[in-house]
Amino acid sequence: MASRLLGQALRPPPLETTPPMFRSHSRYFGLSLLLVLLLPRPSSAQQVGFTPALVDTKFASLSKDDCTQNPQDTTNFAFTWSYTPTCVGGEEEVFLSTSSSCADTTTGTPPVALILRGKAVPTSSGGTVTGKYPTDGSNETLDAQMLFSLAAGTPTTSPDASVCTAKEVSATVYLCVEVFPPAGCLVSTASFGQVPITVDSTPPPAPTLTQVSPLDSALLVSWTMPSDLGGASHYQVNATANGKTTTSTIDGASTTSAKIQGLTNGTTYSVTVQSLDDAGTQTSFNNVSADSNELSGTPQEAIDFYTRYRSDGGQEKGGCASAPMSLLALLIAGLLLWKKRTRLAVLVLCLALPALGRAQDFAAPPTFHSPQSFTVALRLGPYSPSIDSEPALKGKTPYKDIFGTQTPLMWRVGLDYDVFKKFGRLSVGLSLGFWQALGKGRSKSTDQPTGDTILLNLWPLTPSVAYRFDVPWVRYGVPLVPFARFGYGFTKWSSSKNGQTSTFGGDSASGWARGIEYAVGVELVLDAFDPQQAVELDQDSGINSTRLFFDFEGMSWRGAGGLRLDGTSFGGGLALAF
Repeated sequence: MASRLLGQALRPPPLETTPPMFRSHSRYFGLSLLLVLLLPRPSSAQQVGFTPALVDTKFASLSKDDCTQNPQDTTNFAFTWSYTPTCVGGEEEVFLSTSSSCADTTTGTPPVALILRGKAVPTSSGGTVTGKYPTDGSNETLDAQMLFSLAAGTPTTSPDASVCTAKEVSATVYLCVEVFPPAGCLVSTASFGQVPITVDSTPPPAPTLTQVSPLDSALLVSWTMPSDLGGASHYQVNATANGKTTTSTIDGASTTSAKIQGLTNGTTYSVTVQSLDDAGTQTSFNNVSADSNELSGTPQEAIDFYTRYRSDGGQEKGGCASAPMSLLALLIAGLLLWKKRTRLAVLVLCLALPALGRAQDFAAPPTFHSPQSFTVALRLGPYSPSIDSEPALKGKTPYKDIFGTQTPLMWRVGLDYDVFKKFGRLSVGLSLGFWQALGKGRSKSTDQPTGDTILLNLWPLTPSVAYRFDVPWVRYGVPLVPFARFGYGFTKWSSSKNGQTSTFGGDSASGWARGIEYAVGVELVLDAFDPQQAVELDQDSGINSTRLFFDFEGMSWRGAGGLRLDGTSFGGGLALAF
């Protein structure tokens, strides 16, 4: 008995897992949770995910002129949308907003929204909702003046033209559609669709006009960009004289000069420059800055090289100098001789078309690892024609007057084809080159340089024969190869002023000259400095030999009327043998 009482005393009391108070209310917890889930939540925007669009996308940017000059063109352009709602039913609201999040608050200073269509039940078909503002056949409107009124902080659905100029604005206005769910739709994320439209009536800053230089029937105008471009994307140059304005539009915000052509020599023009931006539904509606400062300029007749040359007594009247016929004769002779299958026929054809095929390797030097038949060379060298030495000029210097004492570089690229390889290399080839002198016109009234661009261009084309004495290199490893070249060149020449071919007395400054050419020089064989690398280059690319060369060239080119293009040139370049 005593042991039983002791065991009962030591036994722990039973564990109560649920407090009495909680037990008394737990029966209501499940019911409360069920009621929370079943009761409708406060109305919030419906998450539907859609992207509205403008039917006519040219209205993505509106300028002041869109608002003042052409409001009809921006009236009733369509704003459309479509989506599939999460819950059936609900309402839509259409409005303008200055907020990218489409805030529809119409209170505050200034308001951020202009309600266009209040909450209304949309129409739907097959679960898809489509909408349009303005609706076809309705009296709804959406035009530039309404957008400007909101951007200016005075929103109204019935503005007039005064809103366009009441205040300069530069803002983005959003066309917005917001969807509100029906009662009982459990969606908490707001959903809206918007299309941004730039509303801009603020002109960019004006540039600063710095210089107006006279040209022949033109003016060269220079200016500096505004320190703050303010949206400027291009410029407008205005030249006014006798009540008539000549206007040129210049693209590019970084452009700082322009040539205004079509002007009258001897007439003084007042010149200004304006900045323009890209706002507006058409180019003529871009916002325009105020005029820059004003400068004046007077176009002057300019004497070009060909006019100077002919006026000084030069006899060259342009023409062919029989050059094209001479080239044609070479080709015809080659074709005739080819029929007789003579070795001379091969030589003539190679003069005109040197790359007909690879010749047999008659005696390939041991230092070469592949047959060598062709040599391609690129040459550069200064050249100055002796035009002023023409006897008819009687000591006058039209070339020097226009182009000065410059000696521009002439470049040539040539291809030689080896026809003999036993003792040195005899080859025939053809080279093509280009040379250009750049000068300035001379004022007819003052004989001072003008801003007019004068060019003299030469395009020499020369069939030639060359001999390379490579025996010291082949037999003794001396990396020097003397060479000589002789040819008969045909040179196309032309002269221009401001991009137009010059003329004098009905003659055009364009023609042909022809004459002999010669050259002597030496090649430095680069293979000798790294023979292993030369062998690898040959194996990988077929380039048998790489050489630097230096030479002296002499040209005796004469035009049909005596134009002297004679000259000499020390130059050099790179030659690759294949």
